[in-house]
Amino acid sequence: ALAAFGGVAGESGVEAARRNAAALAQGLAWSAQNGGTLLVPAGERFYSLPVQVQGLRGAHLQIDGELWQHGTIEDWPYDQASDHPHDNKAHYAHFLHVVQCRDFRVDGSGGIEGQGHEWWLREILVSLPASRPKMFVFEDSDGVTIEGIEVKNSPSFHIAFQRTHNVVIRKIKIMVDLVAQRRMFLSHLRGLGVEGTAEAGDDIGAIAPWLPLFPLNTDGIDPQGRNYLIEDIFCQNYDDVVAVKPGLLESPDPLDMCTGNITVRNAEVVAGVGMSIGSVPPNKYGHCIEDVYFYNVTFHTPLKTIYVKTNSGDPNGWGLIRNITYDHFRARDPVLWPIYIGPQQQKQPDGGGDGVWPPTQPLVDVRIITIKDVVTEGNFLRPLLGAGVLRCNKTNPCTGINLENVHIGGLLPYPNNYVCKAIHGKCVDCHPRPHCMKPKPPSQALPLAS
Repeated sequence: ALAAFGGVAGESGVEAARRNAAALAQGLAWSAQNGGTLLVPAGERFYSLPVQVQGLRGAHLQIDGELWQHGTIEDWPYDQASDHPHDNKAHYAHFLHVVQCRDFRVDGSGGIEGQGHEWWLREILVSLPASRPKMFVFEDSDGVTIEGIEVKNSPSFHIAFQRTHNVVIRKIKIMVDLVAQRRMFLSHLRGLGVEGTAEAGDDIGAIAPWLPLFPLNTDGIDPQGRNYLIEDIFCQNYDDVVAVKPGLLESPDPLDMCTGNITVRNAEVVAGVGMSIGSVPPNKYGHCIEDVYFYNVTFHTPLKTIYVKTNSGDPNGWGLIRNITYDHFRARDPVLWPIYIGPQQQKQPDGGGDGVWPPTQPLVDVRIITIKDVVTEGNFLRPLLGAGVLRCNKTNPCTGINLENVHIGGLLPYPNNYVCKAIHGKCVDCHPRPHCMKPKPPSQALPLAS
């Protein structure tokens, strides 16, 4: 158990958090060396500062009790800003950062509490000196299993991967305190003098569920790499549920490769922003996502359900999104657009992001997107902004965009049901029908993934 390595249960101070971080690192190293299991026992809570482990093989962390991220931001370590051309920000250390490990397993009947509330507020107020920490980051690793646990209220992404392959995630629960996020947002609006916002003390039933997304980036699971199975998950996070991140197709680094061969199935989502591809900005080595299959997902009050997003990037680079399938989706009371293919909508509190209606991206090739057996119902006005957005660039249209048995429900018809531009494909048994979809694709200019 964690206490055997010096862990201290039930104490929330910084000294206990340091001891628990050291105990986690030592216990995981012992687990890898001896084939044992590092246990967080049921009924016990351990507060911890961040932990990084590297080069372990066969480590096993079983969480039956609770791990809590230490709650005082001033105690959290961060690095200094760099001159890296694509990421020159300072970064807080991630809570559990796993680097160059193999056969790493996390499971159990307990969970991790990220105590993200203060981090979210500081993000809204633009008062953090560095980028917020993620809860889990797996980097340059192979053979990861996460099963059975609950992860809550991460300061930013909950589970993220970088160049990590052969991953199984199943039967986990991802939860974000939506009430706290909305209260912070509404309070911030009142501070800016915006009238008509709900009272901060209202409960979730009284706070309008159609509030637009504000960018707190509490993503659920962000894969990058090859060979992922994500199944039987529940997510309430008010952000991307699964956001597949691009790899590099033509990088000189052999660890880089096109992200692909990913299956996500059997998921229930509350107030999410969709099963997402991207965002994919152009890159000189070719950002690439291919062969992703989403199946059997149920949404309750989503902002979006299907989200394929390009982004701005290297003006001399390129990108590729191809062979993505969305199959058997059901949504109740969708808020914005159930289907969105186009440039990422994002505006951060610090001014970052391309905005809510950015220009289309001609340097990222989008081809072969299959959307079938999709039904939304509820919201009697239909989604507030329409059935969907299919918005690509006229110099490089999206091709092979195929919709089959897609029914966006609602009682009231309206003329412009899709925002639709530079789309080539077909629509069979769709209601409403995209008005601008063309049957014949143009010739392709960008390279194909091998």
